[in-house]
Amino acid sequence: MSDFDIDILKKNVRDLLKENNMNQEALGKEIGMSQPNICKALSAKDKKCFTVAQIFAIAEYFHVSIDWLVGHSADMNKLSQRSIAELLSQLLLAETAKPEVVTVVERVYKPYWDPDGYPDCTRDKQSNSYKAIYFPNYYDPGQIAKDEDEYQELDSIACQEGNETRNVALNTFLIKFLQILDIYKAGNLSEEAFQIVLKEYLGQLSDK
Repeated sequence: MSDFDIDILKKNVRDLLKENNMNQEALGKEIGMSQPNICKALSAKDKKCFTVAQIFAIAEYFHVSIDWLVGHSADMNKLSQRSIAELLSQLLLAETAKPEVVTVVERVYKPYWDPDGYPDCTRDKQSNSYKAIYFPNYYDPGQIAKDEDEYQELDSIACQEGNETRNVALNTFLIKFLQILDIYKAGNLSEEAFQIVLKEYLGQLSDK
């Protein structure tokens, strides 16, 4: 347990219990711990702490990340190119996300050495096109059907039940998240408040 601050973990679990009007006994039943052991694990004076499996169970039950629970803030800049590419490829292969071309104007710096041997650069605005991805709220039976029979079946289902995808909830989350992200980055929302709101938004999503 030396890789993170145990006091932060204990405080976050105590806060979760308070926010959810939950007592230690009820939490124990959910994660397979006795109330006395939870009491010891949450005590600031006791050296006893939760096991890795228990931390995972707590995070899963309250729909929070383990990073948040133990006081770590994930640094997105440390994600490898490969891990980002793997996630994107999985989303596109499963057709959860769709590709689209977007064009943006960017400021581009181009370094060079001047005739006297000093470094300099040009600063230009450049229009660049990129492949972006989006999460469609609706599926098109004509695009996913393998043959005419399957199209008729999917079209009939869509006519009866609608053609919404589970991305509706995801896009709703993204809209709300981007709103609070702007407020947070502008310095008008504390880190603690931002994490509380984010946890609430994440808790509204299915974990399946």
